[in-house]
Amino acid sequence: MKIESRFKLVQNVENENYDINYGTIKKGSDTKAVINFSDVNHLSVTKSCGCTMPTIALLPEGGFTLTIEYDNQKIGVISQVVLERVVDNKNEQKLITFHLKGTIVE
Repeated sequence: MKIESRFKLVQNVENENYDINYGTIKKGSDTKAVINFSDVNHLSVTKSCGCTMPTIALLPEGGFTLTIEYDNQKIGVISQVVLERVVDNKNEQKLITFHLKGTIVE
């Protein structure tokens, strides 16, 4: 891959991957995962499907809370991704990936 620009480009992206493993759960179970971010100036979220519901809230003390929920009425295998682009207080970008895994049974 070749990247060119008239500006000086500095690569400062470090990727981080995390699993949210629900295991085997019953239909209607709680799928809410809450993640807090401190020392972060900006946060943007992308999801892989409509069955994954991420929401972002600004914390009064600074930082953000990311809440990820999976549609707990959908029976079957959970295999989805939530991607976040984060800019920290040092102005460094990170791509953080949350892999949702598990199985919902009747």
